[in-house]
Amino acid sequence: MIATADRYVARVALTAIAVVLACFVTLTGLFAFMEELREEEATYGASEAGMYVLLTLPRRMYELAPYVTFLGALIGLGMLSSSSEVTALRAAGASLQRLFGALALTVLGFSAAAFAIGEWVAPRFDVAAEALRSRALQGSETIFVDGYWHREGPVFTHVEGFGAQGRLIGVTQFELDDAGRLRRVQRAQFAERDQAGGRWRLRDVRATALGADAATAARMDDVAWQSEADVGMLSARALVAPQRLSLADLGAQIGYMDGEGLDARRHRLALWSKLLQPLATLGLALVAVGFVVGPLRETGMGARIAAGIVVGLLFKYLQDLLAPASLVFGIPAALAVLLPIALCWGVGAALLRRAQ
Repeated sequence: MIATADRYVARVALTAIAVVLACFVTLTGLFAFMEELREEEATYGASEAGMYVLLTLPRRMYELAPYVTFLGALIGLGMLSSSSEVTALRAAGASLQRLFGALALTVLGFSAAAFAIGEWVAPRFDVAAEALRSRALQGSETIFVDGYWHREGPVFTHVEGFGAQGRLIGVTQFELDDAGRLRRVQRAQFAERDQAGGRWRLRDVRATALGADAATAARMDDVAWQSEADVGMLSARALVAPQRLSLADLGAQIGYMDGEGLDARRHRLALWSKLLQPLATLGLALVAVGFVVGPLRETGMGARIAAGIVVGLLFKYLQDLLAPASLVFGIPAALAVLLPIALCWGVGAALLRRAQ
Protein backbone atom coordinates (compact mmCIF):
# COMPACT_ATOMS: atom_id res chain seq x y z
CA MET A 1 0.00 0.00 0.00
CA ILE A 2 2.69 2.48 1.04
CA ALA A 3 4.94 1.58 -1.91
CA THR A 4 2.04 2.16 -4.30
CA ALA A 5 1.33 5.49 -2.62
CA ASP A 6 5.00 6.47 -2.95
CA ARG A 7 4.91 5.83 -6.69
CA TYR A 8 1.67 7.76 -6.99
CA VAL A 9 3.05 10.80 -5.14
CA ALA A 10 6.24 10.66 -7.22
CA ARG A 11 4.26 10.46 -10.48
CA VAL A 12 2.00 13.39 -9.59
CA ALA A 13 4.99 15.51 -8.52
CA LEU A 14 6.99 14.64 -11.64
CA THR A 15 4.06 15.53 -13.90
CA ALA A 16 3.63 18.89 -12.18
CA ILE A 17 7.37 19.61 -12.35
CA ALA A 18 7.44 18.78 -16.06
CA VAL A 19 4.50 21.09 -16.78
CA VAL A 20 6.03 23.95 -14.78
CA LEU A 21 9.39 23.43 -16.51
CA ALA A 22 7.78 23.58 -19.95
CA CYS A 23 5.92 26.79 -19.02
CA PHE A 24 8.94 28.53 -17.50
CA VAL A 25 11.34 27.57 -20.29
CA THR A 26 8.83 28.74 -22.90
CA LEU A 27 8.28 32.06 -21.12
CA THR A 28 11.96 32.77 -20.53
CA GLY A 29 12.73 31.75 -24.11
CA LEU A 30 10.10 34.13 -25.50
CA PHE A 31 11.32 37.00 -23.31
CA ALA A 32 14.92 36.32 -24.35
CA PHE A 33 13.91 36.22 -28.02
CA MET A 34 12.12 39.57 -27.76
CA GLU A 35 15.16 41.02 -25.99
CA GLU A 36 17.47 39.79 -28.75
CA LEU A 37 15.24 41.34 -31.43
CA ARG A 38 16.07 44.76 -29.97
CA GLU A 39 19.57 44.52 -31.44
CA GLU A 40 19.84 47.05 -34.23
CA GLU A 41 22.59 45.40 -36.28
CA ALA A 42 21.40 44.50 -39.78
CA THR A 43 23.38 41.25 -39.73
CA TYR A 44 21.55 40.05 -36.59
CA GLY A 45 17.99 39.20 -37.50
CA ALA A 46 15.17 37.00 -36.26
CA SER A 47 16.78 33.76 -37.48
CA GLU A 48 20.05 34.49 -35.66
CA ALA A 49 18.19 35.58 -32.54
CA GLY A 50 16.03 32.45 -32.65
CA MET A 51 19.03 30.16 -33.01
CA TYR A 52 20.81 31.95 -30.18
CA VAL A 53 17.84 31.50 -27.85
CA LEU A 54 17.47 27.82 -28.83
CA LEU A 55 21.13 27.18 -28.04
CA THR A 56 20.76 28.81 -24.61
CA LEU A 57 17.66 26.79 -23.62
CA PRO A 58 19.66 23.96 -21.97
CA ARG A 59 21.37 26.52 -19.72
CA ARG A 60 18.04 28.12 -18.85
CA MET A 61 16.60 24.71 -17.98
CA TYR A 62 19.54 24.02 -15.68
CA GLU A 63 19.31 27.40 -13.94
CA LEU A 64 15.56 27.09 -13.45
CA ALA A 65 15.73 23.51 -12.09
CA PRO A 66 15.61 24.30 -8.31
CA TYR A 67 12.76 26.80 -8.60
CA VAL A 68 10.81 24.68 -11.09
CA THR A 69 11.15 21.71 -8.74
CA PHE A 70 9.89 23.72 -5.78
CA LEU A 71 6.91 25.18 -7.62
CA GLY A 72 6.09 21.86 -9.29
CA ALA A 73 6.23 20.02 -5.96
CA LEU A 74 4.07 22.69 -4.37
CA ILE A 75 1.46 22.40 -7.12
CA GLY A 76 1.55 18.60 -7.30
CA LEU A 77 1.28 18.06 -3.55
CA GLY A 78 -1.27 20.87 -3.39
CA MET A 79 -3.49 18.98 -5.80
CA LEU A 80 -3.24 15.89 -3.59
CA SER A 81 -4.02 17.99 -0.53
CA SER A 82 -7.02 19.65 -2.16
CA SER A 83 -8.52 16.25 -2.96
CA SER A 84 -7.81 15.05 0.62
CA GLU A 85 -5.41 12.40 -0.69
CA VAL A 86 -2.62 13.64 1.57
CA THR A 87 -4.96 13.27 4.54
CA ALA A 88 -5.87 9.74 3.39
CA LEU A 89 -2.22 8.79 3.04
CA ARG A 90 -1.42 10.02 6.52
CA ALA A 91 -4.43 8.14 7.90
CA ALA A 92 -3.11 4.99 6.19
CA GLY A 93 0.15 5.32 8.12
CA ALA A 94 2.32 7.41 5.80
CA SER A 95 4.35 9.88 7.85
CA LEU A 96 5.38 13.30 6.64
CA GLN A 97 8.95 11.99 6.38
CA ARG A 98 7.69 9.19 4.12
CA LEU A 99 5.84 11.76 2.01
CA PHE A 100 9.03 13.78 1.67
CA GLY A 101 10.99 10.61 0.86
CA ALA A 102 8.66 9.81 -2.04
CA LEU A 103 9.04 13.35 -3.31
CA ALA A 104 12.81 13.29 -2.76
CA LEU A 105 13.24 10.36 -5.16
CA THR A 106 11.55 12.36 -7.91
CA VAL A 107 13.58 15.46 -7.04
CA LEU A 108 16.86 13.54 -7.10
CA GLY A 109 16.03 12.02 -10.48
CA PHE A 110 15.14 15.43 -11.89
CA SER A 111 18.29 16.94 -10.32
CA ALA A 112 20.43 14.23 -11.91
CA ALA A 113 18.97 15.02 -15.33
CA ALA A 114 19.49 18.77 -14.73
CA PHE A 115 23.09 18.11 -13.62
CA ALA A 116 23.79 16.13 -16.80
CA ILE A 117 22.42 19.00 -18.90
CA GLY A 118 24.37 21.59 -16.90
CA GLU A 119 27.61 19.62 -17.09
CA TRP A 120 27.74 18.21 -20.62
CA VAL A 121 25.18 20.05 -22.77
CA ALA A 122 24.65 23.63 -21.59
CA PRO A 123 28.33 24.78 -21.44
CA ARG A 124 29.05 23.70 -25.01
CA PHE A 125 25.80 25.11 -26.33
CA ASP A 126 26.45 28.38 -24.48
CA VAL A 127 29.86 28.84 -26.10
CA ALA A 128 28.33 28.07 -29.49
CA ALA A 129 25.48 30.52 -28.82
CA GLU A 130 27.79 33.36 -27.80
CA ALA A 131 30.06 32.69 -30.78
CA LEU A 132 27.08 32.73 -33.16
CA ARG A 133 25.77 35.95 -31.62
CA SER A 134 29.16 37.69 -31.74
CA ARG A 135 29.78 36.71 -35.35
CA ALA A 136 26.31 37.88 -36.40
CA LEU A 137 26.56 41.20 -34.55
CA GLN A 138 30.06 41.90 -35.84
CA GLY A 139 29.35 40.62 -39.36
CA SER A 140 32.59 38.64 -39.36
CA GLU A 141 33.81 35.09 -38.87
CA THR A 142 36.30 36.48 -36.38
CA ILE A 143 34.95 36.99 -32.86
CA PHE A 144 36.42 40.17 -31.42
CA VAL A 145 36.23 40.47 -27.64
CA ASP A 146 36.88 43.37 -25.31
CA GLY A 147 40.35 42.04 -24.73
CA TYR A 148 41.20 38.78 -23.03
CA TRP A 149 44.30 38.31 -20.88
CA HIS A 150 46.10 35.02 -20.32
CA ARG A 151 49.07 34.62 -18.01
CA GLU A 152 51.69 31.88 -17.93
CA GLY A 153 54.64 32.60 -15.65
CA PRO A 154 56.37 35.84 -16.67
CA VAL A 155 54.47 36.09 -19.98
CA PHE A 156 51.22 38.08 -20.14
CA THR A 157 49.26 37.54 -23.35
CA HIS A 158 46.48 39.77 -24.65
CA VAL A 159 44.11 38.34 -27.29
CA GLU A 160 41.81 40.56 -29.35
CA GLY A 161 39.68 37.89 -30.97
CA PHE A 162 39.11 34.30 -32.05
CA GLY A 163 39.14 33.34 -35.70
CA ALA A 164 38.34 30.31 -37.79
CA GLN A 165 40.26 27.04 -37.43
CA GLY A 166 41.22 27.81 -33.83
CA ARG A 167 43.21 30.94 -34.55
CA LEU A 168 43.86 33.65 -31.97
CA ILE A 169 43.70 37.10 -33.56
CA GLY A 170 45.77 40.11 -32.51
CA VAL A 171 48.10 38.49 -29.98
CA THR A 172 50.28 40.83 -27.89
CA GLN A 173 52.72 39.44 -25.34
CA PHE A 174 54.54 41.17 -22.51
CA GLU A 175 57.43 39.30 -20.89
CA LEU A 176 58.86 40.32 -17.52
CA ASP A 177 62.28 39.55 -16.05
CA ASP A 178 62.91 38.14 -12.58
CA ALA A 179 62.74 41.63 -11.07
CA GLY A 180 59.30 42.26 -12.59
CA ARG A 181 60.59 44.68 -15.24
CA LEU A 182 59.38 44.57 -18.83
CA ARG A 183 62.06 43.01 -21.03
CA ARG A 184 60.24 42.04 -24.21
CA VAL A 185 57.09 42.98 -26.12
CA GLN A 186 55.90 41.24 -29.24
CA ARG A 187 52.75 41.42 -31.31
CA ALA A 188 51.55 38.81 -33.78
CA GLN A 189 48.79 39.17 -36.34
CA PHE A 190 47.50 35.77 -35.26
CA ALA A 191 48.50 32.56 -33.50
CA GLU A 192 47.62 29.02 -34.52
CA ARG A 193 48.36 25.47 -33.52
CA ASP A 194 51.09 23.65 -35.43
CA GLN A 195 49.27 20.62 -36.83
CA ALA A 196 52.40 18.49 -36.69
CA GLY A 197 53.54 19.10 -33.12
CA GLY A 198 50.44 20.65 -31.60
CA ARG A 199 52.40 23.71 -30.44
CA TRP A 200 51.41 27.32 -30.82
CA ARG A 201 53.04 29.40 -33.56
CA LEU A 202 52.93 33.19 -33.68
CA ARG A 203 52.68 34.51 -37.25
CA ASP A 204 53.86 37.86 -38.65
CA VAL A 205 55.53 39.00 -35.43
CA ARG A 206 56.96 42.40 -34.52
CA ALA A 207 59.09 42.17 -31.39
CA THR A 208 60.91 44.71 -29.23
CA ALA A 209 63.54 43.65 -26.70
CA LEU A 210 64.22 46.17 -23.95
CA GLY A 211 67.78 46.32 -22.66
CA ALA A 212 69.34 48.42 -19.95
CA ASP A 213 70.29 51.22 -22.34
CA ALA A 214 68.54 50.48 -25.62
CA ALA A 215 65.65 48.75 -27.31
CA THR A 216 66.02 46.38 -30.24
CA ALA A 217 63.21 45.85 -32.74
CA ALA A 218 62.83 42.88 -35.04
CA ARG A 219 60.26 41.39 -37.41
CA MET A 220 59.78 37.64 -37.85
CA ASP A 221 57.41 35.55 -39.90
CA ASP A 222 57.13 32.74 -37.36
CA VAL A 223 57.86 32.43 -33.63
CA ALA A 224 57.25 29.42 -31.35
CA TRP A 225 55.01 30.06 -28.32
CA GLN A 226 55.52 27.57 -25.52
CA SER A 227 52.05 27.49 -23.99
CA GLU A 228 49.61 24.97 -22.54
CA ALA A 229 46.66 27.20 -23.47
CA ASP A 230 43.77 25.47 -25.22
CA VAL A 231 41.84 27.57 -27.72
CA GLY A 232 38.52 26.01 -26.66
CA MET A 233 39.13 26.85 -23.03
CA LEU A 234 40.35 30.35 -23.92
CA SER A 235 37.20 31.08 -25.94
CA ALA A 236 34.99 29.66 -23.17
CA ARG A 237 36.66 31.91 -20.59
CA ALA A 238 36.34 34.95 -22.82
CA LEU A 239 32.76 34.42 -24.01
CA VAL A 240 30.85 32.99 -21.03
CA ALA A 241 30.66 33.73 -17.32
CA PRO A 242 32.20 31.29 -14.77
CA GLN A 243 28.78 30.03 -13.63
CA ARG A 244 28.12 28.79 -17.16
CA LEU A 245 31.21 26.59 -17.32
CA SER A 246 31.13 22.88 -16.57
CA LEU A 247 32.58 21.46 -13.37
CA ALA A 248 35.53 20.05 -15.31
CA ASP A 249 36.25 23.43 -16.93
CA LEU A 250 35.84 25.23 -13.60
CA GLY A 251 38.26 22.82 -11.94
CA ALA A 252 40.80 23.34 -14.72
CA GLN A 253 40.40 27.11 -14.56
CA ILE A 254 40.77 27.18 -10.76
CA GLY A 255 43.90 25.02 -10.99
CA TYR A 256 45.36 27.32 -13.65
CA MET A 257 44.53 30.49 -11.69
CA ASP A 258 45.89 29.11 -8.41
CA GLY A 259 49.09 28.08 -10.17
CA GLU A 260 49.52 31.59 -11.58
CA GLY A 261 48.60 33.33 -8.32
CA LEU A 262 45.37 34.79 -9.76
CA ASP A 263 42.09 35.43 -7.93
CA ALA A 264 39.84 32.39 -8.47
CA ARG A 265 37.09 33.28 -5.96
CA ARG A 266 34.40 33.82 -8.60
CA HIS A 267 35.16 30.45 -10.12
CA ARG A 268 35.14 28.73 -6.72
CA LEU A 269 31.77 30.30 -6.02
CA ALA A 270 30.43 28.95 -9.32
CA LEU A 271 31.94 25.53 -8.57
CA TRP A 272 30.28 25.24 -5.15
CA SER A 273 26.98 26.52 -6.52
CA LYS A 274 26.95 23.72 -9.07
CA LEU A 275 28.07 21.07 -6.59
CA LEU A 276 25.44 22.01 -4.00
CA GLN A 277 22.52 22.66 -6.34
CA PRO A 278 20.97 19.20 -5.69
CA LEU A 279 21.06 19.92 -1.95
CA ALA A 280 19.36 23.26 -2.56
CA THR A 281 16.71 21.58 -4.70
CA LEU A 282 15.98 19.02 -1.97
CA GLY A 283 15.75 21.81 0.60
CA LEU A 284 13.17 23.63 -1.49
CA ALA A 285 11.24 20.36 -1.88
CA LEU A 286 11.20 20.02 1.92
CA VAL A 287 9.78 23.54 2.19
CA ALA A 288 7.11 22.59 -0.38
CA VAL A 289 6.03 19.61 1.75
CA GLY A 290 5.96 21.79 4.86
CA PHE A 291 3.81 24.39 3.13
CA VAL A 292 1.30 21.87 1.76
CA VAL A 293 0.73 20.13 5.10
CA GLY A 294 1.02 23.37 7.05
CA PRO A 295 0.05 26.98 6.30
CA LEU A 296 -1.12 26.33 2.72
CA ARG A 297 -3.16 23.22 3.50
CA GLU A 298 -6.55 24.89 2.99
CA THR A 299 -5.62 27.47 0.35
CA GLY A 300 -6.37 27.40 -3.36
CA MET A 301 -4.02 26.80 -6.26
CA GLY A 302 -3.51 30.50 -6.96
CA ALA A 303 -2.29 31.17 -3.43
CA ARG A 304 0.10 28.22 -3.64
CA ILE A 305 1.55 29.43 -6.93
CA ALA A 306 1.96 32.95 -5.55
CA ALA A 307 3.63 31.62 -2.41
CA GLY A 308 5.91 29.44 -4.51
CA ILE A 309 7.00 32.36 -6.67
CA VAL A 310 7.65 34.56 -3.62
CA VAL A 311 9.67 31.91 -1.78
CA GLY A 312 11.63 31.04 -4.92
CA LEU A 313 12.49 34.69 -5.50
CA LEU A 314 13.53 35.18 -1.86
CA PHE A 315 15.82 32.16 -2.09
CA LYS A 316 17.35 33.42 -5.35
CA TYR A 317 17.79 36.97 -4.02
CA LEU A 318 19.50 35.61 -0.90
CA GLN A 319 21.87 33.59 -3.07
CA ASP A 320 22.54 36.59 -5.32
CA LEU A 321 23.21 38.78 -2.25
CA LEU A 322 25.65 36.41 -0.58
CA ALA A 323 27.64 35.75 -3.76
CA PRO A 324 29.07 39.29 -4.13
CA ALA A 325 29.22 39.65 -0.34
CA SER A 326 31.52 36.64 -0.17
CA LEU A 327 33.85 38.30 -2.68
CA VAL A 328 33.87 41.62 -0.82
CA PHE A 329 34.16 40.32 2.76
CA GLY A 330 36.25 37.24 2.06
CA ILE A 331 33.60 34.70 3.08
CA PRO A 332 34.60 31.19 1.91
CA ALA A 333 32.75 30.24 -1.26
CA ALA A 334 31.39 27.00 0.19
CA LEU A 335 29.96 28.84 3.22
CA ALA A 336 28.37 31.55 1.07
CA VAL A 337 26.58 28.90 -0.98
CA LEU A 338 25.64 26.77 2.05
CA LEU A 339 24.05 29.55 4.13
CA PRO A 340 20.83 29.99 2.06
CA ILE A 341 20.60 26.23 1.63
CA ALA A 342 20.89 25.66 5.39
CA LEU A 343 18.23 28.33 5.97
CA CYS A 344 15.97 26.59 3.48
CA TRP A 345 16.38 23.22 5.21
CA GLY A 346 15.79 24.86 8.59
CA VAL A 347 12.53 26.47 7.44
CA GLY A 348 11.35 23.19 5.89
CA ALA A 349 12.16 21.18 9.04
CA ALA A 350 10.38 23.73 11.24
CA LEU A 351 7.26 23.59 9.04
CA LEU A 352 7.19 19.79 9.23
CA ARG A 353 7.55 19.81 13.02
CA ARG A 354 4.62 22.20 13.35
CA ALA A 355 2.44 20.04 11.09
CA GLN A 356 3.04 16.80 13.02
